[in-house]
Amino acid sequence: MCRPLEDRAREAKLNMTEEEQTILLIKGAISELPAAQSEACDELAEHIRQVIKVAGEPVGTLALALVGAEAQARVS
Repeated sequence: MCRPLEDRAREAKLNMTEEEQTILLIKGAISELPAAQSEACDELAEHIRQVIKVAGEPVGTLALALVGAEAQARVS
């Protein structure tokens, strides 16, 4: 017998890391945007991933962390 979907979802959440939960929440927020904005967000995220890859470590990751911290400071 299959377990109810709610039980499986709860179990999956318990087995997820905090980082995985954060990614899931952000992807959920993106999916609720209008289609054009959601697509633009996905495209920009992929572009950023490529720029980070080209920059290499630790430069790409540190630059992304800096920009993320600056964005967080603006909304705090």
